[in-house]
Amino acid sequence: MDVNLALRAFVRTVEKGSVTGAARDLGISQPAVTKHLRNLERHVNARLLERTTRAVRPTAHGMRLYEVSRNALASIEAAMEGVRHDMGEIEGALRIHAPSCIGAQHLHGMVMEFQNEHRRSRSISCSTTAKSI
Repeated sequence: MDVNLALRAFVRTVEKGSVTGAARDLGISQPAVTKHLRNLERHVNARLLERTTRAVRPTAHGMRLYEVSRNALASIEAAMEGVRHDMGEIEGALRIHAPSCIGAQHLHGMVMEFQNEHRRSRSISCSTTAKSI
C-alpha cells in the first residue's frame, strides 16, 4: 500500500465530504479512492469514515488522523515545492479563472507557451465567468 496516496485520498475525502469529490480533485477514479480508503482503514485497523448515501464523515479516529495528516502532507508538499523552486521547475496543475471578456481565445496562446516551457505541469483548467453590469 502506498501510504502517501492513501492519506491524500483520505484527507481529500474528508475535505470534500464525498469520495466522488475527492476522486475529481485527485484526478483518479472513484473506485481507486475507495480502494485507498479501504487499504488505509485496514492498515490502521480502525474505521476512519462513516459512509452514508449522502455524505462521508470522519469518525473520532478519522478526525485525529485527518488533523495530523493534513498538516504533515502540507509540510511535505511545501518542502518539495521549495526544492522545485530552487531547481527552477514548476510542477502540478494550473488553474485559471478569468472574466468572460478575456475569454479562452486570448488565454490559449499564453497557456500553450507556459505549458511548453514547463513540461511537468499536468493539466490546465480554465473557467470564465460572465458578469453583468
